[in-house]
Amino acid sequence: MSKLARPWVLGLATLFGCGAPTRPTPTQAAITMTQDGVAQVCLSGTLTARLRLPLRLEETAGLDADINFVRVTSLFRSRQVDQVAVTANDFLGLMGTNHIRGGTAIRTVLTFDLSNATVDAYRVEGDFVDAHGNRLAASIARVEVVQQLTCTI
Repeated sequence: MSKLARPWVLGLATLFGCGAPTRPTPTQAAITMTQDGVAQVCLSGTLTARLRLPLRLEETAGLDADINFVRVTSLFRSRQVDQVAVTANDFLGLMGTNHIRGGTAIRTVLTFDLSNATVDAYRVEGDFVDAHGNRLAASIARVEVVQQLTCTI
């Protein structure tokens, strides 16, 4: 093949996908946690109050991850008054898995029974581990909540 024809052949190979660059495998998952609707606080059958939190967990880097826990901290005048977590085992019972496939999202409604109803804010934190063993965190700084006698979500 002549020296003049080589660049032309390489150009065609690149144009039709031969030798085209591939997307590198991610080194770490990327988890986002967002409130997926208005949360509700209502009377609890076991403790003082119940928080029902609609949640969306999404992995955007394309790497699988597992949920270790999602924790709610109740605050009054910026001080912690209660803290409750939904664990990996709770997710297994609720959804049959605590796994988030890479590039997908899951939606769920979590229930937190709280011992103190004197609250003016909630903070949500999640702890995750990806397929490479990296510990990851995601959070929601302030939760939008309505109070009701009974929860409807």
